[in-house]
Amino acid sequence: MNIKTTKKHTVTVQATDLKKNLCSAFLDMLSDELKDVGTDFQYFKMDLDKLHDELDSIEKNGFTNTFRDGYTMMLLGKEFDFIDEWFNRPKFKDEEELVVRIVNHLGVEIEEVKHNDLSY
Repeated sequence: MNIKTTKKHTVTVQATDLKKNLCSAFLDMLSDELKDVGTDFQYFKMDLDKLHDELDSIEKNGFTNTFRDGYTMMLLGKEFDFIDEWFNRPKFKDEEELVVRIVNHLGVEIEEVKHNDLSY
């Protein structure tokens, strides 16, 4: 008999905080673009459309695709430091896993995103 033990690291975050963090990061980027824009609002409009598309995707499909698309850093606040450290330290891939547990305002889990879906 072969028994395998996996160490699970869980980061719990509220869905509302993830959305606020994403919007805040985009607002910073949009604000910077407004400072540098001359008469061409092309990049501003593209990023505004990206924000709209991501929020729409989250409402329809949850957060996993947004994490996969590289928005992990923008979605997470202080929790990102732990995730970045976890990816950058040596570990046995098959013996550890990282999960972002997303809860609603009542603390009820609504989604779980595994480390394979975290991209940044």
